[in-house]
Amino acid sequence: PPTPAQAFQSARAARASGDPAGAASGFQDFITRYPNDARTPEAYYWLGESFYQRKGYTNATAAYASALRSSPKTAWGSAAMVRLAQSLNAGSQPAQACAALAEYDKSYAVRATVAVKADAAALKTRLKCG
Repeated sequence: PPTPAQAFQSARAARASGDPAGAASGFQDFITRYPNDARTPEAYYWLGESFYQRKGYTNATAAYASALRSSPKTAWGSAAMVRLAQSLNAGSQPAQACAALAEYDKSYAVRATVAVKADAAALKTRLKCG
């Protein structure tokens, strides 16, 4: 079997080459093989991105939630929280999406990039979150 670094890099390469199904398979395999690796929370994030890209919103929601539970204070945490909200909304759960956006405002907005802040604001407006 590959080393954890090789497995993670292989899954990232699949994503970079435009193969979301291959990336999802690679990240899922990484998570299964190396559940205690330091990169496992990030693998959940990229797994969520792979599902989201293919409109697998229920699976994306679960992956983002796992990433955030495992490692809430990472550089990609604000993006994961907004994607979680987007996945919840796309999965017809607007109240939960607004709750995720409220958590984003409370815990993640300060470190978010301009693009992530714009995505959060647009979704809040569209959903009419309080």
